[in-house]
Amino acid sequence: MRRADSILSHPLANRESTITVTIMVDSETGQPSSATMDHNNVPVSDLVYIATLMRPIIFLRNDPISLVKLTERIEREHPAFLGKFDPLRKSFDTWLKTPIVERRTLGDVPAELRSETPQMMVMQSRPVDRLPNGIELNDSTSDMHFALVYFYGEAWHSDDDKAAEYAAASDHDKSFIAKCAELRTMHAIRFIRSLHTWVNEVRSMGMDM
Repeated sequence: MRRADSILSHPLANRESTITVTIMVDSETGQPSSATMDHNNVPVSDLVYIATLMRPIIFLRNDPISLVKLTERIEREHPAFLGKFDPLRKSFDTWLKTPIVERRTLGDVPAELRSETPQMMVMQSRPVDRLPNGIELNDSTSDMHFALVYFYGEAWHSDDDKAAEYAAASDHDKSFIAKCAELRTMHAIRFIRSLHTWVNEVRSMGMDM
């Protein structure tokens, strides 16, 4: 609980993760002329601190206090709660497998869809499953992959492949990779908060937990 207390008392626990897109408009035509994006990354020291605290709970599967193992142990030691954490574990499993954001690699653009006119990319709030006719999706990479590239390549014990992938990235891509790590860390706080609240409520009823 001390670990959870430290996570939930940190300012990041109640902060939204944001990205700012600035669109420039041509004053004569009123049409968008260009756009820039700022990932608004939180300070590295704050991100690494929070992520390291939650690492055994969220990012490690075999640690005794990982979310799955911890809730299973509670159920073994307190049979009255058997199955109590099934919805939480299912939600957590879905969260691990579902991208919050993802990078998509598109195939060649057909000649009829090509244009000399500058195009502007619009960021969607959820993954887009349908692509324009004639454009194929060659590959997609989840934000979880990039989050682990950041943490295991830069912050935690060194993983040579992940460290090499991060080192080879452009400055813009490094900012995006750090943003993915931030998104996963800040989104995971809800699981910490859910367990923390439940334990406190059970303890308030006089149970040894």
